[in-house]
Amino acid sequence: MLQLTGKTIPPPHKADTSRIALTPAAKA
Repeated sequence: MLQLTGKTIPPPHKADTSRIALTPAAKA
């Protein structure tokens, strides 16, 4: 997850959405 965040640095508002979308994906 940290690697993905470091590779992709979208705007703050987009970062939150991406993180929320990645959270369930990472869990699954």
